[in-house]
Parts: sequence; C-alpha cells; structure tokens
Amino acid sequence: MNAGLRLERRGDVLLAYVSGEIDMANADPLSSRLLQEISNEQRGVVIDASALSYIDSAGVRVLIELAHSLTARRQRLAVVTAPRGPVAQILRVVSFEELAPVTGSIDQALNALQATGA
Repeated sequence: MNAGLRLERRGDVLLAYVSGEIDMANADPLSSRLLQEISNEQRGVVIDASALSYIDSAGVRVLIELAHSLTARRQRLAVVTAPRGPVAQILRVVSFEELAPVTGSIDQALNALQATGA
C-alpha cells in the first residue's frame, strides 16, 4: 500500500496529511516530497499521521530526519497521531517526543509549535 500525502498551508505552517502506510518502499519519495515543500519562511511543519495505518523503521527515520533538518533550519516539527493508535505507540517506544511534540489534534500541534517559539 502507498502513503497518501495532502499538503496545506495554514499561515506560516505547512500541514502534511499522511495516510495509508509508510514503509521502506515509499519512505524516501515521501521524505523528498516533504523537504521540497518546506520553505525557509515557514515557522514549522505539522505532520498529521492520524490516518496512517502502518509505519515501519523507514517511516520513523523519515520523521526523525525531518525533525533534525527543521531544527537545523530553526524550524519545528509536530506530529499528530491517533492517541491509542499504532503510530503513537511506535513513536512512544522510540521516544520521539524528545525531538518533537506528538499530539492528538492539529490545534494541539499548532499550539505546541507556538509554545516552543518556532
């Protein structure tokens, strides 16, 4: 299965709605597409992963590398997940919240970006 990606700009934040599955077959193209869409003028990026049904280590790598890339550019990342879903569980296991906030809604993610000064 492929990952679906829909992009939207809300003020100075890029919202990326990801659905389906992120695995080693589609992680690199997804990462490239996201990086192409991020401008230097944006405060941050919110990845809405609440519609993801599966993420493997390649997908987690995409999120980790994106968080590092944005931090180097003085931008921030926040991730939205279904709170009890498989993606949230995997991100908890790898302590992803040490890199970027993981929230249950887009509004919470936007607030987290604001609170971190991004």
